[in-house]
Parts: sequence; C-alpha cells; structure tokens
Amino acid sequence: MGRPRQFNEDRVLDAVMETFWQRGFDGTSAQHLVDATGLGRGSL
Repeated sequence: MGRPRQFNEDRVLDAVMETFWQRGFDGTSAQHLVDATGLGRGSL
C-alpha cells in the first residue's frame, strides 16, 4: 500500500492549470510543473 498524500490535490491542479495557461502545452516542461507545484517528478 502506498503512503497517504502529503499535498492538496486542488492546489496542485490549480498550479498545473496556471502553468499551462501561461506557457501553453508545447511550452510547458515537466520541470516547469515541478517548480510550480513543489512536487517531485515521481509524484506528478
């Protein structure tokens, strides 16, 4: 069984959507999403 989530899913989704709106789909990298959410790549 996995660990319980340590983040607010709604806040993460808001940060991801904002990043896509600002940069567009083609201009957004995984690193941009990591920076915006504070999550690790594996958690995305």
